[in-house]
Amino acid sequence: CSASASIVINQSAGVPTLGLINNTGSTQLTCSTPSISFSLSGGSTYSWSGGLPASANVTITAPSQYTATATGTSGCTTSTVISITQNTTSPILNISNASGSSVLNCTLTAIILNVSGANTYTWSGGIGNVTSATVTVPNTYTVIGTGTNGCTSSTASTSISQSTALPNIVLNSQNGNYTLTCLISSITVNASGAVTYSWFPALGNASLATLSNPGTYSVAGTGTNGCVANQSFAIAQNTSVPAMSLSAQPSAVCAGSSVTLTALGVSGYTWLPVTFTGSTITQTQTSSVTYTVNGSYGTCTTSALLSVPLNACPSAVNDATNGIQNTPLYGNAGNNDLSVNGGTFTIAAPVSPSIGSLTYNNATGQYTFVPDRKSTRLNSSHT
Repeated sequence: CSASASIVINQSAGVPTLGLINNTGSTQLTCSTPSISFSLSGGSTYSWSGGLPASANVTITAPSQYTATATGTSGCTTSTVISITQNTTSPILNISNASGSSVLNCTLTAIILNVSGANTYTWSGGIGNVTSATVTVPNTYTVIGTGTNGCTSSTASTSISQSTALPNIVLNSQNGNYTLTCLISSITVNASGAVTYSWFPALGNASLATLSNPGTYSVAGTGTNGCVANQSFAIAQNTSVPAMSLSAQPSAVCAGSSVTLTALGVSGYTWLPVTFTGSTITQTQTSSVTYTVNGSYGTCTTSALLSVPLNACPSAVNDATNGIQNTPLYGNAGNNDLSVNGGTFTIAAPVSPSIGSLTYNNATGQYTFVPDRKSTRLNSSHT
């Protein structure tokens, strides 16, 4: 006898088709993408390497190579490998000064600071998010940069100082004098305390200026920081001349007599109507004369008048007795003659011995005769 039976053997759908979705859209961990999530499909169960949970949805936070496995209902499996990288390097900033100086001054009123090394920037001091910052105020400026990976840099800083102090202009004139006189025709003023100078009005750009006219002047001095200070000063003038003193000795003369004229007080004397230069002259007068004296005092001149009148002088006679009454005295200057310059002289009669002396008064023009007491020929004083 025989019997038979049938057995049906079914085959599963086979290996599952694994579906992988990157929910983050990146396989690189960065400062702005600290995690990446994946979703699996196509299996009934799932497993991950690298200590990840056996789940269809996982979040990866560390760089590595991960294997995802899907197991179908048939027990068949399929796997895929996922590589996760990481970039969390912070950018390094560099601040450069396009102006070449970190000091604001009267010439450099703004400084340009350029920053590089990152993708975006944030400045302190209200500058904003620019890559090129213009600063006009002294301060310490800081900037933070963010790279394309979202990582931020360390704070970079630069200090801007300021120098706007005005130069201290000091003026010095020769001998400390600021007054033009007859003896000082020009004054040189020297300026110090700055680097460059400009004199007004139109006196050049040297450190000193020579002035020959009275007035108000100024000098502008520029310091090393470009700042300018002004200093003004006045040049005065005094052209007064010392009084000229004139004298005549004697102050009045007889016709044909000489007079000594003297001028003092200034210099460079010129006498008129005579032609003479000098401080002292001797003239023989036959009439009354008014002299004009021109004197110089540096660049100034002055003049004065001196009158020398002519007196009506009497002839000197002896008023003695013994035969010489009313007889003119004889002799000459070397032999006891009278002198219009005054003085006391021994007078000789026509014969020896001496008979007395004679005195002349400049103020009155009078002669006084005093007999020699030893003379037996004269015995009294007469005028």
